[in-house]
Amino acid sequence: MPTTTTEERLAQMRRQIDEFEAAAQETANETTFRARRQLDVLRRQEETVRTAARKASEGLTEQFEQFDARLRVAQMTVAADLADARSAFSEAIEDELRTWDAYLERLQAQTALRAASAREAAEDAIRDLRRRRNEVAARLAEVRAASDGSWEERKQRLAAARDDLQRKADELAERYW
Repeated sequence: MPTTTTEERLAQMRRQIDEFEAAAQETANETTFRARRQLDVLRRQEETVRTAARKASEGLTEQFEQFDARLRVAQMTVAADLADARSAFSEAIEDELRTWDAYLERLQAQTALRAASAREAAEDAIRDLRRRRNEVAARLAEVRAASDGSWEERKQRLAAARDDLQRKADELAERYW
């Protein structure tokens, strides 16, 4: 079984970001804003991984996995934004929530390896992210239950909750990882 080198993994990261960017360029205006924010995060994570690779960092494998998890979140976020039918949109948000769950589990696993003082602060931040993730799920339930006349308004509230979750997750990643 062939072993993938760090350089090959870095090249794969670059290709995934380039593919994501190409797909995002085909989106509508509201989606473009979210996709650009996602791209910014992915590029920052790529630079972090490249820096760690240059320094031959111990945590390089974890950083690659963190990037992969964040890329899946970004892909699901844009897929949800592109869903036009109400049922497809709801299903896409469910998929996005599942990728957030996997991302948060990855953060939790990484946090468990930290010293006690750093671990406490990171765990508090992850609890806050889980609360925000649950807020997105609650807003999704409102969208599903809404009448045809109020679903667009509820969809906007859901978008605000999704944006809040993404912003806080990005702040946490920059602070701790």
